[in-house]
This record gives sequence, C-alpha cells and structure tokens, in this order.
Amino acid sequence: SFLNWHENALDKKALARSGFFYLGNRDRTQCFNCMGVLKNWRPGDDINTIHSESFPTCSFIRNLLRADRNLFREMFPCIDPKRPSMKFYEDRISSFEGKWTHSGPPTISDIAKAGFFLFDVDASVRCWYCDVVVSDVSRQWSPWEEHAKQYPSCHFLLRNRGHNFVEAALSSLLQCVVNVIKSYNLSKDKTSSPEEERRVQSELRRLRDEKRCKVCLDRDAEMVFIPCGHLSTCLICTQSLRQCPVCRMKINRSYRTFPS
Repeated sequence: SFLNWHENALDKKALARSGFFYLGNRDRTQCFNCMGVLKNWRPGDDINTIHSESFPTCSFIRNLLRADRNLFREMFPCIDPKRPSMKFYEDRISSFEGKWTHSGPPTISDIAKAGFFLFDVDASVRCWYCDVVVSDVSRQWSPWEEHAKQYPSCHFLLRNRGHNFVEAALSSLLQCVVNVIKSYNLSKDKTSSPEEERRVQSELRRLRDEKRCKVCLDRDAEMVFIPCGHLSTCLICTQSLRQCPVCRMKINRSYRTFPS
C-alpha cells in the first residue's frame, strides 16, 4: 500500500510494523485493526506511542507495546539501575503530571524519552538508570545532549543513541566554549550593548563551570571514572581520589579524555 509513499516522510516499514497501511492521499494512514486514521506525520515521530495515545483501545498496538517491553527486558536487563521504578516511559511521564510548570521546549515527552523523570524533592529531573541530575530546567535545553554531556557512559543513553552521538555531544560542548570565548573577545573590540555583554559573560561562565574540575574548581575536567562514568575532575586531583566526587561511587579505574 506504500508504493507511492513520500520517501522524505516517515519510514514506511516502521508505519507498517505499527499496523498502518497507506490510504494513498497525502500522508493519511489507517490501522488495519482499530481502523483509526492518522496523518500529518513528522520526521522523528514515535509511531507506536502516537498510535497508542490516539487509539488506546487498539488491541494490536497494545499487544505490540507489551511485546516490545518484554524484548526490552531481555536486551537491556536492569543490572544496576538507580531508579528501577521509573524504567518505563509511561511512568516517567506520570511523574510530571500536575507538577511541571515549564512550557518548554523541551516537551515533557522529550524529557521522558531521554530517560528523565521529575524528582519531587528539588524539582529537578533525574535519569532512571544512571541517576544523573539536571537542575536548570527553566532554560531551553536538549535532554539527550544534556544527558550525554553529564553522564556519557549511561547504558540507557548509549543503547538508545549510541557512542557516536555521545562523542558528538561532548565535542559540541567544547566547541561552544571556544565560540563563546571568541564572541567575548570580539565584543571587547566592538561597541556592544551592556545587555549583550552580560549575556555573553553569563554563557561563558556557565560553559566554563560545566567543564571545570569539581574538586579544585580551577583546571578542566578530563578524567572519566569507571564504573560510574562521570567526567568531573582534572588529572592532578584524580590522583588523590578513591570515590567519585559527584556520586560517591568507588573508582575502579579512570581514563583521561582528550578534546578533539
């Protein structure tokens, strides 16, 4: 049925696996089981989730999601998750209901897909697997990229986005620092408004804090700890540590990172 499907739209095989066939008009699709019709698909849409939310009584998508969960348990067992009660997307979504006051972006769905749930104690969001915390949620941010920058070795992150994505996110963090420094240097040479200069200085401080050693608060963090995966200290401070200063987990090994 997808013979004349627009190739730049969603993957037709993914739509078919979710139970849809093509109606031949624009991007209108229909489920063979519940007969529900959906259109206006966008690249990146979570087809199964949209199907389930739009037609919650559809037995086909309910059984498919149940099978996916069982497969998820087999492929990605809870070896040592910090918050196993928040393993599933629906539970993480529920944690925001009636409590989330930010309009976004990102959306609650984006945050939950990246593994985060709302932590009531301090209104921050935490990853269900690695327990990494994102506190500054009032700004515009990318949940997956923030996850990669703060805890690059999280198994949930790596399984869903892969090593290449994590490496790109870490590289972009370093590039942001370089760009802000260049912008700040240019602003000193040119006439700029006080507001613009304050904005640049604030962004520069934030980026510097992100990559600063959490012990000496002076040198750049360059050591990754195993097994926790935190990138939080410089080479010199690491030599005297037995526990990660972020999560207090015992350090079995540490590896030095080098910016590209």
